Amino acid sequence: MEKLLAVFFAFAVLLPTQIDAQIKIKKKKGKYGLVKKKTKITDFEYDSIERSFSGDYYLVRKDGHWGAVNKAGEISIPITYEDLTSRFEYLIGQKASKQGVIDTLNKTLLPFEYEDVDHYYKDSIALVEQSGKWFYLENEARSENEFLVFNEPDKLPEFMHCQTCNTEKEKSDYSKKHLLNYVFENVKYPKEAFESRISGMVVISFIVTKSGDVVESKVLREIGGNCGAEALRVVNNMPKWQKPAVNDGEIVNSKFILPVRFSLK
Repeated sequence: MEKLLAVFFAFAVLLPTQIDAQIKIKKKKGKYGLVKKKTKITDFEYDSIERSFSGDYYLVRKDGHWGAVNKAGEISIPITYEDLTSRFEYLIGQKASKQGVIDTLNKTLLPFEYEDVDHYYKDSIALVEQSGKWFYLENEARSENEFLVFNEPDKLPEFMHCQTCNTEKEKSDYSKKHLLNYVFENVKYPKEAFESRISGMVVISFIVTKSGDVVESKVLREIGGNCGAEALRVVNNMPKWQKPAVNDGEIVNSKFILPVRFSLK
């Protein structure tokens, strides 16, 4: 029987494509290092190691500071940052309790003068916090746009709220389960895709507003056969989300990424 499988992940557009599966993070005598085919790539000298989202470098922590090494084990970002977070093609770092943005070669993209940075785009648009106020920066100038959309809010929006859940994880899992059920029950395999044996993952982005409405939906990845249009139809017909996102204790607009897999089985 032919079946449609629909799956989703919050805030993950694409799975990493640059990961070398042969490189392993190993622990020895309380310290971490990188190993490939039983050959050391780095010494076992780090307090922790995390693979970056892209998979082409690794975040390392040593003596309370963060940096990065490439897949050859060479330091690509000096281990001088108080904090360092991998985000697609850039990193959010922290120095002297202020946040900024660097690229994977340690070039500063956004100066370290903000209390918090939610996201940064190549066209020099960033959502930042300064003096307790969130605002957009466009080409290093403060924007008048007040429709702020968070990519990384403190609390994610909930498609369906669990009244009996005790922890944030339980609430998140409950919401994801019901969102998955909604997608699975409403997506129909397009006739064109079915007849052409088209399968794969469509990726949709949209905004969940402060009131729980879904707006500004669009297809980020298309596979053809009207699969993108079908996934978009299902998103546009969503009921209101029961709980919007929260950041710094305030209800906020948030961006959501929904991959939907079309699979013939």
